[in-house]
Amino acid sequence: MVIYFFNFLISLKMNSLIPGGNPHNNYPVYIDGKLFHFEQPQVNIEDILNKADKSPVSCYSVWQGLEGCDFRLLRPNEKVDLRNIGAEKFRTMEPVIFNYQVNDQPETTDQTAMPPLQILKQAAIDHEKEYLVQIFRDEPEKVYAWLLDVPIKMVCTGMKFVSRPWVPLADIEELGKNCKPAPVAKQYRVKIQNKYHIVNSPYLPQSEIIRLGGKQEVDRWDVLVFYSNSANPVKISKDEVVNLQQPCILHFVLQPKSQTEGRDGKREFVLPIEDQSFLNAQSLPWETLLSNHGNCLIIHDFLVPPGYNVSKVQVALIIPPSYPAAQIDMAYFYPALQLVSGKSIMALTSCDIDGRIFQRWSRHRAANEWIPGVDNIATHLFLVNNWLSKEVNQ
Repeated sequence: MVIYFFNFLISLKMNSLIPGGNPHNNYPVYIDGKLFHFEQPQVNIEDILNKADKSPVSCYSVWQGLEGCDFRLLRPNEKVDLRNIGAEKFRTMEPVIFNYQVNDQPETTDQTAMPPLQILKQAAIDHEKEYLVQIFRDEPEKVYAWLLDVPIKMVCTGMKFVSRPWVPLADIEELGKNCKPAPVAKQYRVKIQNKYHIVNSPYLPQSEIIRLGGKQEVDRWDVLVFYSNSANPVKISKDEVVNLQQPCILHFVLQPKSQTEGRDGKREFVLPIEDQSFLNAQSLPWETLLSNHGNCLIIHDFLVPPGYNVSKVQVALIIPPSYPAAQIDMAYFYPALQLVSGKSIMALTSCDIDGRIFQRWSRHRAANEWIPGVDNIATHLFLVNNWLSKEVNQ
């Protein structure tokens, strides 16, 4: 049967070579086992794929059958003479060469998958200075800045990449105040528990945030993220990874999972959740009172810097009814503070709060310095600490 089929093909070829034997220039070939006819004696890869209705042609390679069971790969633009015996059988397969672009420059590879680092190196781009981005026609672009070794499957229809320069450092808190998304950066400055940390990736697992906050027993702590466009923080789940590039992030606060009301403080009005979380994280007793001066927060065992007559005080803050839209002003201390140097502290008065005489420090922000959604009890206490330090160092 095989000998009969081979002789049949030879007779067809001989007829095409004998004058008058193939009056219609009919050249039969088999493509993937199916019989097709060409009118021209020479064909290339594109001709063969079009005849077999294989589209797009970039997604196929063509192999020419040889004597026996062997096949050879046809190269681009190679011509096959159908008048030669043994050139009648072809097989189509997946592509062996992939074409793509980097910064509008053509590149080729015979690999079915390439990591971003290899794509950059092949295009002579320094990955320390630039990162890779894949561009799609109808989809959002994909950034491979932190995925240098993750293989990208090559696509036969062509792929488009661009490289972009790294930003050296992105300050998350400063960007968050204006609700700006963080750029692709080599490093990120992030605030956790009122301390700043430099990290090399925008992706922070919940457990890593806890460790950066100085806590090693990660199962004992919750993580709260504060946003500039929301008065309430958001709790991060145990296995969640925070993307620092999302807009409006300000900082993170750690909160013990097992809490008691052992502070034994009064709770006569309710503070926003973000303020409660911040105060609890300081491990200091606090209480809220309805005083003759309005809503009053009192924090116990508040540390003062060296140079004063005491090392700890109670600090009171008057919380306006429309807080946090309205600003907190001044600070009140019990017992009264004095400098051990004997220097006077200016702008002081006395104030009765809950039956005790507190020392009021008349210190005020400039107009429009309070930013709702950004400023809160934490930022005001930061100012209070600055006031205390300034008096000692004058």
